[in-house]
Amino acid sequence: MVKRIAKFKQELYYDDDYRRWYENLKRGSEVTADEQARVLIRYLNHFGMKPSDLVNKGKHDKKAVEDGASCYH
Repeated sequence: MVKRIAKFKQELYYDDDYRRWYENLKRGSEVTADEQARVLIRYLNHFGMKPSDLVNKGKHDKKAVEDGASCYH
């Protein structure tokens, strides 16, 4: 039987910043870290972005990122 890896966990292998963010959340609660990571990956997939794209966009236009998040939910 092949064990499937959730999409949000697959990203942990490719992005050091995303992995660090996830690991820091996981220190408090693994369940919370998993849920926050799932939501983040759904958001990024919806907008066709990678975690680093969101960070770069936030550095240049924080308000645009905040406004984009509110329209997603």
